[in-house]
Amino acid sequence: MSDAIGKLAASTGSLVNPFHYTARESDTESAQYYYRARYYDPNVGRFLSEDPSDFDGGINFYAYVGNDPANWLDPLGFDRLSLGDISNLVAKNNRSGQTNELIICMAYKESTFDPDADQPGFKNSARGLLGVTDAAATDEGVDYEDLHDPATNISAGSDYLRKRIHRSHGNVYAGLLGYGTHHPSYPLSLLRCEKCLITHANAKDECKTKDCLEPLHPAPKPKAHPRPKSRQPRRPTP
Repeated sequence: MSDAIGKLAASTGSLVNPFHYTARESDTESAQYYYRARYYDPNVGRFLSEDPSDFDGGINFYAYVGNDPANWLDPLGFDRLSLGDISNLVAKNNRSGQTNELIICMAYKESTFDPDADQPGFKNSARGLLGVTDAAATDEGVDYEDLHDPATNISAGSDYLRKRIHRSHGNVYAGLLGYGTHHPSYPLSLLRCEKCLITHANAKDECKTKDCLEPLHPAPKPKAHPRPKSRQPRRPTP
C-alpha cells in the first residue's frame, strides 16, 4: 500500500507487485517509479528531472500533476494540460499555416487535451493530442511511439494538416475532411469552434471551454421511444 505521494507504507505476502503508485512500475533497487519520460521519487514526491514540456507543463518542472494526484493522472511523466498549456504548445509548434485557434480546437476534438489519448486495439490508431495515425507519422518522418510527446504530436499533426490542405488545393474544409473522420460534421464543427475562439479571444478560459470547446463533444441525445399506435374500433360488418 502506498501513501499520498507514492511511498510504500505497507506490504504483505511474499509476492511483490511492481505496479504501485498510479499503476507505474516501482524499481526495487532505487525505490523510484518509471513514468516513461522520467523517474519519480516517492520519498520527496517529485520527479528527478525537469518536465520535457518545459514551461508548457507549468512553472514547476518537477511536480507531479500539480501536487493533486487524487484528481489527476500523468502516466507518461508529463504534467496535465490545460487550455493555457495547449495554447502555448500550439503557438510554438503550429506548422499548419492555419490559425492557432483551429489547432487548439482539433486537439480538443481528437483528445480533449490528453497527451496519452489512444484508440487501443489498432496498430495505426489515432494517438496523442491531435490524433496522429501511424500512416501520418510515417508521412511526417516521426516515430509513432514518440507521438505521446505533446510538442512532437502538435508539430507532426499540424504539418500533416498543412499537407492535406495543400493536396486539396488550399481548401481548408476539404483538408480537415481528409484529416479526420471523412464526415462533414468533423470540419464543420472545427471551423465553428475556431470562429468561436477568435470571437472570444479576451474571454476567460472557462468561458472558452464551455462555449467553444465542449460543443465539439455534445452529449448524446436520448433515444425517442415510438408512441404506441392508437387502436381504431372495428366497424361492425353489415
